[in-house]
Amino acid sequence: MTPTDIRRQVVVEELDLAGDGSTAVIVRRIIERDTYLGHLHTKSLDTGGRPNQITSGRVRDTSPRISPDGSQVAFLRSFPDHAEGSRPPIALSPELDRPFGNATDTDLTGWMVYGRYGPTWLDNRTIVAVISDRGRSVPERWVIDPTTGSPVDVPVASDRASHGPWADATTHMVAVGGGVVATVGTLHGRAPELMTVDLARPAGERQFASHTTFWFDRYL
Repeated sequence: MTPTDIRRQVVVEELDLAGDGSTAVIVRRIIERDTYLGHLHTKSLDTGGRPNQITSGRVRDTSPRISPDGSQVAFLRSFPDHAEGSRPPIALSPELDRPFGNATDTDLTGWMVYGRYGPTWLDNRTIVAVISDRGRSVPERWVIDPTTGSPVDVPVASDRASHGPWADATTHMVAVGGGVVATVGTLHGRAPELMTVDLARPAGERQFASHTTFWFDRYL
């Protein structure tokens, strides 16, 4: 295989399905000017036909998630050239200035875990994803207007001049169901635990409720 062959490759690498099974959204990845680009396409599973490209530009779009009612798609976007896409979606937190996912140093906790960090839909108006902020990675929520997709309530980054504690919480996985946000994560360097958290409470008042770490016993 030559470099030219590699640059011609097209990869379908991510998928989500509408709750009624009628529509799939996929990520189509290409290489353009030696840079990975990724765009979202929807495909009707009921009527057939060609996929419909819904994002474009010099961007890499990943992690698509369809809202429960099928009206919105949440996803993550990076800008290889720091350029805007030709059909930009609604930016929910353009001023957040923090990375999505667990971008913390795992040596701080001593646990190496592969995880799922979102975005995911708690309901038709609430998106949940993990944000890394000064050595911590914790789940946050974005509340949107379901009719327009515009943000109503979004997380705010910590003051970079404020005092800690930092590096005391790491979220390895996040899942939602029935209005509950569950995580597998570490607190204060302990072994990973199954926890739940109420993201409707103000950030400074949230408490992680632990649901045991017994599965780290060698024999259950």
